[in-house]
Amino acid sequence: MRGFRVAVIDCDYPQYSVLRQRQRDTASAETSALVRQRLEAQFGRLDRQPYPVLAARPQTALREWEQYAARGQESCQAVLFDLPGTMGTEGVLSTLAALDYLVVPLKADRMVLESSLNFAATLNDRLITTGASRLRGIFLFWNLVDRRERNRLYDIYATGISQLGLRLLHSRIPVRAALGRKCGLADLINELCLALNLDPKDEGRNG
Repeated sequence: MRGFRVAVIDCDYPQYSVLRQRQRDTASAETSALVRQRLEAQFGRLDRQPYPVLAARPQTALREWEQYAARGQESCQAVLFDLPGTMGTEGVLSTLAALDYLVVPLKADRMVLESSLNFAATLNDRLITTGASRLRGIFLFWNLVDRRERNRLYDIYATGISQLGLRLLHSRIPVRAALGRKCGLADLINELCLALNLDPKDEGRNG
């Protein structure tokens, strides 16, 4: 069984940070025996194909993915679009309206939090509540969490988020966490899969 397959469309032009990270990881795995040993220790054999990462501008991202998928190169359960965090960027709003779900990271910084919540609440009011788009839900999660911060602060934030009619996930990604069991990423993915009724062992549906 191939297991759960995803594809990532990096739309954050011109940084394309996801694509560039993939390129750095690939180069490291190809040139460093130590990196290969660590990857094999964590994932086993390295003969599996990594999930595809495509780069596209927001206004063409959907079309480029459809063209890629039509060539029969991937069968995926989920397609993840990494988009700029502002609706003012050309193509972002139309692309968001064509997606099924939106996942928004939050940071416990007043200005960043206000901007993120305003972004999510506006989309919720304009696209979901009105039924004017395909978008069916928005999920928020805490990112860059400092373990020294008081839980009471997050409880206060959670109350305000609930009053906006937005859904906050329980999973948190800590600051300065290396990839691994302690970074919280697996918990976040599992929580999202549960919320979206996605089975990580299912391989029969396209994203």
